[in-house]
Amino acid sequence: MSNKVNFFGYDGKLTYENQNTGMRTMEMDIDLLHKISRFTVNVMKEEQFNAKEVIRGFRLTSNGDFSFKCGVGYRISDELVGGSGSGVMSNVFDLFLAYDKDQNKENLDILNKYIESQKTEINRAFPNADKFEGFNKEYEKGKEDKLKDLDIEVVLANYKQDMLEYLDDNFLTQYVDDPSKYYLSSNNDMQIKDFLDSEHFKESLKRETEYAMDNIEVSTEDLVKKYNLEDKLPAFRVFTDEGMAFASDDGGYGYQDSKGRMIEPDEREKMEETIIDLKSKEYLDNMDMYDIKSWEDLNNTGMIQVYFEGYDGYQFGDVAYTDYDDYAKPTVDDKLKEVFAEKLEEMIKDVKEIVEKEDYIKEENLDKLKEKYQKEVDNVEKEYYELKNELKKDNKSKNEYEEKEIEDEKEMDMWLNFN
Repeated sequence: MSNKVNFFGYDGKLTYENQNTGMRTMEMDIDLLHKISRFTVNVMKEEQFNAKEVIRGFRLTSNGDFSFKCGVGYRISDELVGGSGSGVMSNVFDLFLAYDKDQNKENLDILNKYIESQKTEINRAFPNADKFEGFNKEYEKGKEDKLKDLDIEVVLANYKQDMLEYLDDNFLTQYVDDPSKYYLSSNNDMQIKDFLDSEHFKESLKRETEYAMDNIEVSTEDLVKKYNLEDKLPAFRVFTDEGMAFASDDGGYGYQDSKGRMIEPDEREKMEETIIDLKSKEYLDNMDMYDIKSWEDLNNTGMIQVYFEGYDGYQFGDVAYTDYDDYAKPTVDDKLKEVFAEKLEEMIKDVKEIVEKEDYIKEENLDKLKEKYQKEVDNVEKEYYELKNELKKDNKSKNEYEEKEIEDEKEMDMWLNFN
């Protein structure tokens, strides 16, 4: 009969069994003890973890693991986490382990739902146990991504508002005999709606648009991900001292690029050997060769050179890769121009809707549109700053939690050394 046991995914062994009473001693991995400590303090909300109070018959073993005592005929794993043998405490600990492994909102909600449903029994063992708030990680990425989106929305909302003001300041004029009416200025011999669609008007906004684009504080790499531009980035090629060894536009065949230039097998082999020498075989095996960022460290060695196709109007021919911004920003800028053009079209459509048949705009309607745009700016800026402050609080809590984790680990080590 095997003496091996497994509780909560951790291996252990049966080291003693009393044939008369059924009392047994199990020895378990010390890593499980650290998980139980983390669970007891953070989820069960005990001020500190005392293994002898939580785990029946707890003892440290000479090999650095720990042992506990148990009987037969009930949920033995409950003995490890302060339970009565019903299985409730081992169930909640299992759910905690699932959350601890993958800290997302779904796992946190499942854990808290179970705690709420079994609160009466859980509180018998741990009176302070209540809703677990998590480790401030499950929402972080989502919040950070949302903040980046809001950063762009703030810039776009201000841009639309500014373009309306620009139109008013530079191209509209009040009628002398009736200041409540706005006409297109006399030096533009066109209907208002036609002028709004004209290249002259849109070209006049070019500098304003570029200025607004520069106000976006989201990184180039994040913008590439947000707008799914990975497949629109320029092709790049990798060279050794004697020839082309890789091309991102090889069509997956690996023998020539899209322009028909050959990829020499010897150079490919030489490149791979160089990567292994500079890094490791594991590094080579895990590389995404079609992602230029995978080549950055290698490109900086001087043993391998990376070039990308120059942009029309940017640089022609093969351009030496220096950093990701230099490589990807023109593609991102082209996309942002489309995004800002769409926002401008929204403003143009709104203005056209308030142009009277006699080709003028009533002052009250223009003011209402300005007020509408101001509200849009206020609302998105409010959401942006609220989320930004929330993230600051989260980061503060996270730092405090990590500091507490370090202190708890130190206390645990001291406790283990003295017991």
